[in-house]
Amino acid sequence: MKKSSKHLGIAVSNGYGLGNAYIVNEPDLFFEEKRTTSKDAEISRFSNALNDFKKQIHDDLNEAENLPLGDEIKILEGQSAIADDPSVYEDTLGLISKGLTAEAAIGTICDKYISLFSQMEDKIFSQRAFDVKDFKTRILHILLSITEPDISALNEKSVLITKELTPSLAGKLSNKNIAGVITQAGGKNGHAAIILRSLEIPAVFGVDDIINKIAENDYVILDGGTGDVFIMPDALTINEYNEKKYLYLQEKEEYKKFAGKETKTSDNVSLKIYCNMESEVDVPAFIQSSAEGVGLFRTEFLYLNSSSPLSEDHQFEIYKRILLAAKDKEVIIRTADLGADKSLDTALTKKENNPFMGQRGIRYSLNHKEMFKAQLKALLRAGIYGNLKIMLPLICTYDEVFETKALILECKNTLSSQNIPYKEDLSVGIMVETAAASVISDILSGISDFFSIGSNDLAGYIMSADRTNPYVSDLCSVYEPAVLRSIKNIIINAKNADIPVGMCGEAAGDPLLTPLLIAYGLEEFSVSPTKVLSLRAAISKWSVNEAKEVEKMVSKLNTRDEVEKYLKSVKR
Repeated sequence: MKKSSKHLGIAVSNGYGLGNAYIVNEPDLFFEEKRTTSKDAEISRFSNALNDFKKQIHDDLNEAENLPLGDEIKILEGQSAIADDPSVYEDTLGLISKGLTAEAAIGTICDKYISLFSQMEDKIFSQRAFDVKDFKTRILHILLSITEPDISALNEKSVLITKELTPSLAGKLSNKNIAGVITQAGGKNGHAAIILRSLEIPAVFGVDDIINKIAENDYVILDGGTGDVFIMPDALTINEYNEKKYLYLQEKEEYKKFAGKETKTSDNVSLKIYCNMESEVDVPAFIQSSAEGVGLFRTEFLYLNSSSPLSEDHQFEIYKRILLAAKDKEVIIRTADLGADKSLDTALTKKENNPFMGQRGIRYSLNHKEMFKAQLKALLRAGIYGNLKIMLPLICTYDEVFETKALILECKNTLSSQNIPYKEDLSVGIMVETAAASVISDILSGISDFFSIGSNDLAGYIMSADRTNPYVSDLCSVYEPAVLRSIKNIIINAKNADIPVGMCGEAAGDPLLTPLLIAYGLEEFSVSPTKVLSLRAAISKWSVNEAKEVEKMVSKLNTRDEVEKYLKSVKR
């Protein structure tokens, strides 16, 4: 009998998967590097393959409309954009004209973009590298007449094992016909991981050499919350995880009771749960979540995903549609957080030695005023269609807010002179996500209509640590006493100024931090649509007085490990 073993990977999608291993091996896409003597024939092969790929994407998009896959639709649209990119097409034809085969030409072009995007630190661009890789894989399947991996035999007792899960394969899965996914490669922020979380399929990625450690039909258990994987576990472990899975599913059913309910503590103090959004595709998930509003709509992706300069009118139509969909619910739209690895000005990015400490966020916007004014005018015009607030990213100084408000006044005057209607009294608030903003939050509260705490960047800037750097990323923890004190200070200063204060970073949805944030006085928690109900349930389990007792204990602790250990001990 095969000996049982335990392995550790990256916890990617919560839940427990128990079943028999179903191994999917990617087919060999090797092709011989040879020169072509029939360039016209190769161009025809490439054009036909590209058309077949577009048809596949079209069919996938039609299927995705019936699934809870806002993120996958964005990914499919991203791959469609690669296929439609004139530079990709022209560059590939250029290589074919030099004698390369269609496979070699498109492979070379894709590898160029994969290398370019992979070198960028920002996770959005590293995900784009994976999109290009998936596009390359799919179009090579077509050119080489190789069928894609077969998953038709999967059932609810199957755990899919593969070296690396592509977004296109992930989109074909369902939590009705699969118990879970384990891979040898991939990370938590990749597009395949995003899709699995959307589908609520338990998953663990990055299990070292898993392909060679497991055999077809081996019994497997995966814990999507911890990253633990058990191969051929003993009866005791199987019973333990069957019980965990049962309780987890029961808990999910309990969360459904909070759909459409008000967000309240156990002693009836009303709070608000908002949603974070990146595009219009997220609107259905936001509406379905029954969140009280939108706490963060990230506009930088409108710029990054546009192949041409983003006009005022184009932005206006997008913001208008979002506000109409939200009806009377509050929608906080953040001005473009461009710069660093999300810069539209690649020449500028190359000049900066430390772009994350350079011209990004509000600094980028104020140094690109015409672009910024187009966005502000679009927001002012859209404001008449709903309950809109404007939020400014990466604020460090009073002057940055003052200068932006002066620009908004200039934009109002321009619209008035053109007889274009706009919202006169739009609230303008700030992201509090830098050490500087935290320290002078009492000053900034005097010129801001609201605060929203960006806990991810705040932790990085407070701790002077880059969360993408493996040597110091563990310092970027909200459990660090310095970060917690900063959060409390920001909330106190907002309260003293009588302005609303929310949080739109990952910490807002962390159930361990729920009592602390209640005790500090946080009013608005902005999370992904999938976390709304579980957070509403977590908030309902605490009274303000009970939360303050937790805060009192945490204030006496000295290290992040002590804080996390204590919060785990009192979690409800």
